[in-house]
Amino acid sequence: MKRLYGLLKKEFALMKGWLYGTLLISIVLMAIAGIGTSTRSVEWINNSMIFGFVFLVLICIYLFIPMIVLLESLKTEWQRADIWLHSPSTIFQLFGSKVLFSGFVGLINIGTSVVLFLVYAGIFGSPVDELSFNDLIIFIAILVYSFYTISLLIMCLGLFFRVLYHLIKPTMNSFAMPVLVLLFIVLAWTNEKVKSTVLYQKITTLGPIGDPLKEPFYLEKGMFFIGPTEPVIYSGEILLSLVYLVILFVVSAVLFERKVRL
Repeated sequence: MKRLYGLLKKEFALMKGWLYGTLLISIVLMAIAGIGTSTRSVEWINNSMIFGFVFLVLICIYLFIPMIVLLESLKTEWQRADIWLHSPSTIFQLFGSKVLFSGFVGLINIGTSVVLFLVYAGIFGSPVDELSFNDLIIFIAILVYSFYTISLLIMCLGLFFRVLYHLIKPTMNSFAMPVLVLLFIVLAWTNEKVKSTVLYQKITTLGPIGDPLKEPFYLEKGMFFIGPTEPVIYSGEILLSLVYLVILFVVSAVLFERKVRL
């Protein structure tokens, strides 16, 4: 545990610029969105590309920044993979510290945006007329869970494909990228097939958590549309997501260690 804590401190020292930089961007964008929303002008919201751009950038930060931070952190190790052989820490500790910090960066960005949004809603009232403040909190919790879970999956998928690329690049050369694209398509197709099975649907609907909204909520304002496909979070879905994350992490670590020892 002490070794992992030391690795996390080292990771923070190396990558704190990414944490502070993305956090500052999120705060600035939330401020711009708050100023725009406070006008209460539906016409302005529908016709303003700036307003749409703000939320598009925020969503991209939420979904992709953990993967970007992780791959940036591993850039040196990709070039000098032999340094991992001289570390007293295991591959899982080394990879784990980087994954944990990258996930933390994503969580801090989402959490800060949510706090700012709730402060705004508490002072000026819910910016969504269709929801009370309590229902707004539930709705935001569902969105945060969805965005953060997807961002972690994207991060681990990015790690897996990056490791695989370094593993097959020496033997496949220019064919490495097409092979990875083909593998991604196959995995996406397999994922859709699995999600359509009765077993998957039963597992992902086990153990509803919390007090769900009375009915599914969808917000549509001009060209903007938002809403969850399900108004509740299930423990079975959380468990399955954790299994996916662990599998991707373990496979990536094992493959990278194999690459180092080749």
